[in-house]
Amino acid sequence: MDFLSLYISGRILHFQMSKRRLVLSSVIGGIYGVVSLLIKGTLPYIALNISVYLLMCFTAYKNIVLSQYVKLCILFYSVSLLMGGAVSASYTFFDGIMSDASLSDSLVQGRKIPFYIFIITVIVCASLAYITSRIFTQNKDIKDAYITAILGEKKIDMHLLIDSGNLLHDPLSGEPVILISDKKFERLTGCNSKTLLNSERLISKLRCIPAQSASGNMMLYGIVPDGLYIGTKTEKVPFRAVIAVCDGTDFAEFDGIIPICLYEISLNKQ
Repeated sequence: MDFLSLYISGRILHFQMSKRRLVLSSVIGGIYGVVSLLIKGTLPYIALNISVYLLMCFTAYKNIVLSQYVKLCILFYSVSLLMGGAVSASYTFFDGIMSDASLSDSLVQGRKIPFYIFIITVIVCASLAYITSRIFTQNKDIKDAYITAILGEKKIDMHLLIDSGNLLHDPLSGEPVILISDKKFERLTGCNSKTLLNSERLISKLRCIPAQSASGNMMLYGIVPDGLYIGTKTEKVPFRAVIAVCDGTDFAEFDGIIPICLYEISLNKQ
Protein backbone atom coordinates (compact mmCIF):
# COMPACT_ATOMS: atom_id res chain seq x y z
CA MET A 1 0.00 0.00 0.00
CA ASP A 2 2.88 2.38 0.76
CA PHE A 3 4.49 1.52 -2.57
CA LEU A 4 1.24 2.24 -4.40
CA SER A 5 0.72 5.55 -2.57
CA LEU A 6 4.31 6.65 -3.29
CA TYR A 7 3.98 5.63 -6.94
CA ILE A 8 0.70 7.54 -7.40
CA SER A 9 2.15 10.64 -5.71
CA GLY A 10 5.24 10.56 -7.91
CA ARG A 11 3.21 10.15 -11.09
CA ILE A 12 0.97 13.09 -10.20
CA LEU A 13 4.00 15.32 -9.57
CA HIS A 14 5.88 13.95 -12.62
CA PHE A 15 8.95 12.91 -10.62
CA GLN A 16 11.59 10.57 -11.95
CA MET A 17 11.17 7.20 -10.27
CA SER A 18 13.51 4.52 -9.02
CA LYS A 19 11.88 1.18 -8.23
CA ARG A 20 14.62 0.34 -5.76
CA ARG A 21 14.10 3.55 -3.82
CA LEU A 22 10.32 3.04 -3.84
CA VAL A 23 10.75 -0.51 -2.51
CA LEU A 24 13.19 0.66 0.17
CA SER A 25 10.81 3.41 1.24
CA SER A 26 7.95 0.90 1.38
CA VAL A 27 10.05 -1.41 3.56
CA ILE A 28 10.56 1.49 5.97
CA GLY A 29 6.79 1.94 6.06
CA GLY A 30 6.30 -1.78 6.71
CA ILE A 31 8.75 -1.73 9.63
CA TYR A 32 6.99 1.33 11.02
CA GLY A 33 3.66 -0.51 10.81
CA VAL A 34 5.03 -3.15 13.19
CA VAL A 35 6.91 -0.79 15.51
CA SER A 36 3.89 1.50 15.88
CA LEU A 37 2.00 -1.33 17.60
CA LEU A 38 4.52 -1.23 20.44
CA ILE A 39 4.33 2.51 21.06
CA LYS A 40 2.20 3.81 23.89
CA GLY A 41 1.09 7.39 24.16
CA THR A 42 -0.44 9.76 21.63
CA LEU A 43 2.41 12.24 21.27
CA PRO A 44 5.15 9.65 20.64
CA TYR A 45 2.90 7.94 18.10
CA ILE A 46 2.19 11.20 16.24
CA ALA A 47 5.88 12.19 16.30
CA LEU A 48 6.96 8.82 14.91
CA ASN A 49 4.20 8.86 12.30
CA ILE A 50 5.24 12.25 10.92
CA SER A 51 8.95 11.39 11.05
CA VAL A 52 8.45 8.14 9.13
CA TYR A 53 6.36 9.82 6.43
CA LEU A 54 9.06 12.47 5.96
CA LEU A 55 11.75 9.79 5.82
CA MET A 56 9.79 7.71 3.30
CA CYS A 57 9.34 10.67 0.95
CA PHE A 58 13.01 11.57 1.29
CA THR A 59 14.02 7.99 0.54
CA ALA A 60 11.66 7.47 -2.40
CA TYR A 61 12.55 10.55 -4.44
CA LYS A 62 15.90 12.27 -4.73
CA ASN A 63 17.09 15.38 -6.57
CA ILE A 64 14.00 17.41 -5.74
CA VAL A 65 13.99 20.90 -4.25
CA LEU A 66 12.44 21.78 -0.89
CA SER A 67 9.14 23.04 -2.33
CA GLN A 68 8.72 19.82 -4.34
CA TYR A 69 9.55 17.79 -1.24
CA VAL A 70 6.84 19.59 0.77
CA LYS A 71 4.28 18.97 -1.98
CA LEU A 72 5.28 15.31 -2.12
CA CYS A 73 4.89 14.87 1.66
CA ILE A 74 1.44 16.47 1.68
CA LEU A 75 0.27 14.53 -1.37
CA PHE A 76 1.68 11.21 -0.11
CA TYR A 77 -0.03 11.65 3.26
CA SER A 78 -3.33 12.50 1.53
CA VAL A 79 -3.13 9.56 -0.87
CA SER A 80 -2.28 7.23 2.02
CA LEU A 81 -5.32 8.41 3.96
CA LEU A 82 -7.56 7.90 0.93
CA MET A 83 -6.15 4.44 0.25
CA GLY A 84 -6.43 3.50 3.91
CA GLY A 85 -10.00 4.76 3.98
CA ALA A 86 -10.84 2.72 0.89
CA VAL A 87 -9.43 -0.44 2.48
CA SER A 88 -11.28 0.19 5.76
CA ALA A 89 -14.53 0.81 3.90
CA SER A 90 -14.03 -2.37 1.90
CA TYR A 91 -13.39 -4.36 5.07
CA THR A 92 -16.57 -2.99 6.60
CA PHE A 93 -18.51 -3.80 3.44
CA PHE A 94 -17.24 -7.40 3.24
CA ASP A 95 -17.68 -7.84 6.96
CA GLY A 96 -21.34 -6.85 6.64
CA ILE A 97 -21.82 -9.41 3.89
CA MET A 98 -20.03 -12.21 5.73
CA SER A 99 -21.63 -11.62 9.08
CA ASP A 100 -24.54 -9.81 10.65
CA ALA A 101 -22.22 -8.53 13.36
CA SER A 102 -20.43 -5.20 13.04
CA LEU A 103 -16.74 -4.99 12.32
CA SER A 104 -15.87 -3.95 15.86
CA ASP A 105 -17.95 -6.78 17.33
CA SER A 106 -16.28 -9.23 14.99
CA LEU A 107 -12.84 -8.11 16.09
CA VAL A 108 -13.81 -8.47 19.73
CA GLN A 109 -15.01 -12.00 19.07
CA GLY A 110 -11.69 -12.80 17.41
CA ARG A 111 -13.00 -13.49 13.90
CA LYS A 112 -10.79 -12.16 11.12
CA ILE A 113 -11.70 -11.29 7.55
CA PRO A 114 -9.80 -13.62 5.17
CA PHE A 115 -6.51 -12.33 3.81
CA TYR A 116 -7.65 -12.79 0.23
CA ILE A 117 -10.16 -9.97 0.81
CA PHE A 118 -7.22 -7.65 1.49
CA ILE A 119 -5.49 -8.79 -1.71
CA ILE A 120 -8.66 -8.25 -3.74
CA THR A 121 -9.10 -4.79 -2.21
CA VAL A 122 -5.54 -3.78 -3.07
CA ILE A 123 -5.94 -5.00 -6.65
CA VAL A 124 -9.23 -3.13 -7.04
CA CYS A 125 -7.74 0.08 -5.59
CA ALA A 126 -4.68 -0.16 -7.84
CA SER A 127 -6.85 -0.82 -10.90
CA LEU A 128 -9.14 2.11 -10.15
CA ALA A 129 -6.14 4.39 -9.59
CA TYR A 130 -4.62 3.33 -12.91
CA ILE A 131 -7.89 3.71 -14.85
CA THR A 132 -8.57 7.11 -13.28
CA SER A 133 -5.07 8.38 -14.10
CA ARG A 134 -5.46 7.22 -17.69
CA ILE A 135 -8.82 8.96 -18.03
CA PHE A 136 -7.58 12.27 -16.65
CA THR A 137 -4.28 12.24 -18.54
CA GLN A 138 -5.72 11.11 -21.86
CA ASN A 139 -5.75 13.85 -24.45
CA LYS A 140 -6.87 13.14 -27.99
CA ASP A 141 -5.35 16.42 -29.19
CA ILE A 142 -1.90 15.54 -27.92
CA LYS A 143 0.83 16.31 -30.45
CA ASP A 144 4.21 14.67 -30.67
CA ALA A 145 7.26 14.64 -32.87
CA TYR A 146 10.19 12.39 -33.56
CA ILE A 147 13.67 13.85 -33.72
CA THR A 148 17.17 12.56 -34.36
CA ALA A 149 20.06 14.25 -32.59
CA ILE A 150 23.69 13.92 -33.67
CA LEU A 151 26.69 14.86 -31.55
CA GLY A 152 30.05 13.69 -32.81
CA GLU A 153 29.74 9.96 -33.37
CA LYS A 154 26.63 9.69 -31.18
CA LYS A 155 23.22 9.51 -32.83
CA ILE A 156 20.00 8.97 -30.88
CA ASP A 157 16.31 9.04 -31.73
CA MET A 158 13.79 10.64 -29.37
CA HIS A 159 10.02 10.82 -29.10
CA LEU A 160 9.03 14.26 -27.82
CA LEU A 161 5.84 15.93 -26.65
CA ILE A 162 4.88 19.23 -28.29
CA ASP A 163 4.46 21.61 -25.35
CA SER A 164 2.97 25.08 -25.74
CA GLY A 165 4.27 25.95 -22.26
CA ASN A 166 7.89 25.50 -23.29
CA LEU A 167 8.90 29.04 -24.25
CA LEU A 168 12.61 28.71 -23.48
CA HIS A 169 15.12 30.21 -25.88
CA ASP A 170 18.88 30.36 -25.95
CA PRO A 171 19.78 33.94 -24.90
CA LEU A 172 22.80 33.95 -27.27
CA SER A 173 21.32 32.66 -30.53
CA GLY A 174 17.60 33.00 -29.82
CA GLU A 175 17.06 29.39 -30.87
CA PRO A 176 14.31 27.38 -29.13
CA VAL A 177 15.24 24.92 -26.42
CA ILE A 178 14.30 21.24 -26.30
CA LEU A 179 14.15 19.72 -22.82
CA ILE A 180 15.02 16.04 -22.53
CA SER A 181 15.44 13.58 -19.69
CA ASP A 182 18.80 13.21 -17.97
CA LYS A 183 19.11 9.62 -19.23
CA LYS A 184 18.75 10.65 -22.89
CA PHE A 185 21.05 13.62 -22.37
CA GLU A 186 23.75 11.41 -20.88
CA ARG A 187 23.41 8.94 -23.76
CA LEU A 188 23.91 11.77 -26.26
CA THR A 189 26.71 13.70 -24.56
CA GLY A 190 28.28 11.18 -22.19
CA CYS A 191 27.82 13.77 -19.43
CA ASN A 192 25.17 14.79 -16.92
CA SER A 193 24.34 18.32 -15.81
CA LYS A 194 27.04 18.22 -13.12
CA THR A 195 29.91 16.92 -15.26
CA LEU A 196 28.98 18.87 -18.39
CA LEU A 197 30.72 22.02 -17.15
CA ASN A 198 34.00 20.11 -16.83
CA SER A 199 33.89 18.60 -20.32
CA GLU A 200 36.56 20.22 -22.49
CA ARG A 201 35.29 18.61 -25.70
CA LEU A 202 31.82 20.16 -25.23
CA ILE A 203 32.77 23.56 -23.82
CA SER A 204 32.31 25.28 -27.20
CA LYS A 205 28.84 23.77 -27.51
CA LEU A 206 27.76 24.55 -23.95
CA ARG A 207 24.75 26.80 -23.37
CA CYS A 208 23.27 28.19 -20.13
CA ILE A 209 19.50 28.62 -20.30
CA PRO A 210 17.77 30.74 -17.60
CA ALA A 211 14.40 29.24 -16.71
CA GLN A 212 11.59 29.73 -14.26
CA SER A 213 9.48 26.98 -12.69
CA ALA A 214 7.01 26.61 -9.86
CA SER A 215 9.95 26.24 -7.47
CA GLY A 216 11.60 29.48 -8.60
CA ASN A 217 14.36 30.66 -10.93
CA MET A 218 16.90 28.12 -12.14
CA MET A 219 19.67 27.62 -14.68
CA LEU A 220 19.51 24.78 -17.19
CA TYR A 221 22.55 23.50 -19.05
CA GLY A 222 22.44 22.39 -22.64
CA ILE A 223 24.44 21.88 -25.80
CA VAL A 224 24.22 22.75 -29.47
CA PRO A 225 24.21 19.41 -31.32
CA ASP A 226 26.00 18.85 -34.60
CA GLY A 227 22.73 17.94 -36.28
CA LEU A 228 19.00 17.84 -35.56
CA TYR A 229 16.23 16.31 -37.67
CA ILE A 230 12.48 16.39 -37.00
CA GLY A 231 9.45 14.69 -38.54
CA THR A 232 8.15 11.12 -38.49
CA LYS A 233 9.95 7.92 -37.63
CA THR A 234 11.00 7.45 -41.27
CA GLU A 235 11.16 10.98 -42.76
CA LYS A 236 12.73 14.00 -41.12
CA VAL A 237 13.94 17.48 -42.06
CA PRO A 238 16.85 19.38 -40.51
CA PHE A 239 16.29 22.18 -38.00
CA ARG A 240 18.20 24.11 -35.36
CA ALA A 241 17.67 24.15 -31.59
CA VAL A 242 19.46 23.79 -28.27
CA ILE A 243 19.07 20.58 -26.29
CA ALA A 244 18.96 21.08 -22.50
CA VAL A 245 18.80 18.55 -19.69
CA CYS A 246 16.03 18.62 -17.10
CA ASP A 247 17.22 16.61 -14.08
CA GLY A 248 14.71 14.61 -12.08
CA THR A 249 11.80 15.25 -14.46
CA ASP A 250 9.63 12.37 -15.64
CA PHE A 251 8.16 12.88 -19.11
CA ALA A 252 6.06 9.69 -18.83
CA GLU A 253 6.20 7.82 -22.15
CA PHE A 254 8.06 10.68 -23.86
CA ASP A 255 11.78 11.44 -23.87
CA GLY A 256 11.23 15.17 -23.41
CA ILE A 257 9.30 18.22 -24.60
CA ILE A 258 9.74 20.38 -27.68
CA PRO A 259 8.42 23.95 -28.22
CA ILE A 260 5.26 24.36 -30.25
CA CYS A 261 7.09 26.78 -32.53
CA LEU A 262 8.83 23.75 -34.03
CA TYR A 263 5.55 21.92 -34.62
CA GLU A 264 5.05 23.42 -38.09
CA ILE A 265 8.34 21.87 -39.14
CA SER A 266 7.21 18.42 -38.05
CA LEU A 267 3.86 18.90 -39.84
CA ASN A 268 5.66 19.14 -43.15
CA LYS A 269 6.56 15.47 -42.88
CA GLN A 270 3.41 14.08 -41.23
